Amino acid sequence: MTLRETPDPSENGTGFSGARAMRRLLWDLLRREKWTMVALCIGLVLAELGLRLFWPNLAGLVYAPDMTGGHKIVLTEKAYRIPDGTETAEPPQILALGDSTTFGTGVGAEDTWPLQLNTHLAAPVVVRNAGVEGGEPRQMLRGLDTLWSDPVPPPVIVLMVTANMVSFTEFRKDTAVGDPAARARALRAQGPEPARSVKTRLAHVVQSSALWKAVSLNVEFGKYGLGLLGHRVSLDAPLSPLLAYGWRQPDLSPAFGPRMWAEFESALLDLKTRTRLLGSCLIIGYLPPRFEIGDTRFDNLKFVPKARLTRDAEEELARMAAAFDLPFVSVGAALRQGRQDHGPLSKPYYIPGDYTHLDADGHSLAAQSLAQVIAPVLARPASCHHQGRP
Repeated sequence: MTLRETPDPSENGTGFSGARAMRRLLWDLLRREKWTMVALCIGLVLAELGLRLFWPNLAGLVYAPDMTGGHKIVLTEKAYRIPDGTETAEPPQILALGDSTTFGTGVGAEDTWPLQLNTHLAAPVVVRNAGVEGGEPRQMLRGLDTLWSDPVPPPVIVLMVTANMVSFTEFRKDTAVGDPAARARALRAQGPEPARSVKTRLAHVVQSSALWKAVSLNVEFGKYGLGLLGHRVSLDAPLSPLLAYGWRQPDLSPAFGPRMWAEFESALLDLKTRTRLLGSCLIIGYLPPRFEIGDTRFDNLKFVPKARLTRDAEEELARMAAAFDLPFVSVGAALRQGRQDHGPLSKPYYIPGDYTHLDADGHSLAAQSLAQVIAPVLARPASCHHQGRP
């Protein structure tokens, strides 16, 4: 008897024969269903092309530390967002402050409302986009003190306020003020992009697919419609934009909303005081979430229960602007007028599946609306006072 009396299962047994049988089965299946597979592939390609044709904003919404919506992020040393290759040392005549809606999450730098302002102004001026994702007034005040007033303060400062900014101000009131240039330094310190692995490239292709985005978004909307997802605010991290609209929730104290707005009002007053000391004119704009600009289901695909909203955030901010003698611009008014002129499918104004961030058309409307107030201030700086809604 040899040392190998027991048969090896990988030889002449279930190992190799099982693998061969499985491969044969798959091959036979492919041969029998090859035309079905071909038809399926053609159908997927046609669906992808159709979505890219009729819903072009859907494709390429890829996000990464150095990319937003498939667009490369380029930040200067002063944390200005600019198109690649356009850096200049000229100080701004108009400085745009705000959160991710000013920064331009999901769109290219050239499509953000700050860089579209010159399209709607009679004479070209130097505009800088100093939007910071997740920004709030204390962070902007720090930026004015450390970055954006050197070598000279900007004559006009435009602050775009969102409901997110109001809730962020309350949430961060007891934390250290964030450095608005931190991300700029991190991006500029990055070395050459390393070669991507096959797995990473494949993931990028899938994430860039309009069909993939359409399926994933509709699954998300379906979950909201079926009640599997909701809008309940976490008491541990109250960051929902609904809070600025007086969101009613049984375990949420009725005092939370007034306290949150009072905190934001105090921060806004500090910012106004600083800009006056700089000799700058501060203009306030308000950008509402998408479910506030239209009453169709397409403007509320996440089924926000608007009956549970008890406060008009836009009216609240307009009141503050009047009390502080600041020009106020309702970007929501332009968006609502645009909704009357165009349907939510042809002109959504917000990037797909997003209630907060504008697409290129939305940024254009915002720029047009703001330019109506900015133009007379540039012509006559003494006209910097509360002007009501345009």
